[in-house]
Amino acid sequence: MVDLSAGLSGVENLRTFIGAMQEYDPTLLSHSLGVTNIAWQLASYLKVENGFQVLLQGALLHDIGKTLIDRAILQKPGPLSPAEQEIMKRHPVDGAQMLAEKGFSKELQVVVLYHHERWDGKGYLGLAGNDMPLNAQIVALADAIDAMSSDRPYREALPPLAVYDEIEKGAGSQFSSELVGRLAQAGFWPTDGLGKERVLHLINRERQWLNFLAEQFHSLRHPLVQIQNRRLDKLVTAYYGE
Repeated sequence: MVDLSAGLSGVENLRTFIGAMQEYDPTLLSHSLGVTNIAWQLASYLKVENGFQVLLQGALLHDIGKTLIDRAILQKPGPLSPAEQEIMKRHPVDGAQMLAEKGFSKELQVVVLYHHERWDGKGYLGLAGNDMPLNAQIVALADAIDAMSSDRPYREALPPLAVYDEIEKGAGSQFSSELVGRLAQAGFWPTDGLGKERVLHLINRERQWLNFLAEQFHSLRHPLVQIQNRRLDKLVTAYYGE
């Protein structure tokens, strides 16, 4: 079974951060769990082995810096002002600093620090290409998938297939073309077939992943299993609603 706390300098600090996200905004923790779940799936398709635990821990804590942002900004139901955008852009740096102060590893800090970078260098801190660590690239991609798949105060979730269409459009600019190409080739999302056939492909994949997680944690009540179950439910609803 995968232990998300393995190798951490302080398990109690991890629990404290998880509790802080839950207290600050339950949807922040739900999003962080969603990103962790998707990052794990991406890593399995990419056959990532080195730094796997750091990847999952970084995904779980990637937005911890948002707990320092005023809730009125984070939950604003419309576009942010330029000043509010600058405040929002500080959360990767703030999050990495929070981890540093608690003695978490440098490898974990950089995942949090660089999760809003882009392949073309137009991200928050201007890192470009392979200067961005692979784990940070995976978390950035998982973050985008979960964000587009979820309702937000200012917009509704995108349909399932539209999410992956957007990922492919972002190849070479927001994301690494090689990374996106490897995932498409491995079948992480369907590239052929009609709409319903492609959604059915996603349903089958997500059902297999749900079974995998349930076996890993020996429980249907584990938070990641519950997150994945909700993800599958959305796909089933989309399939029968078309």
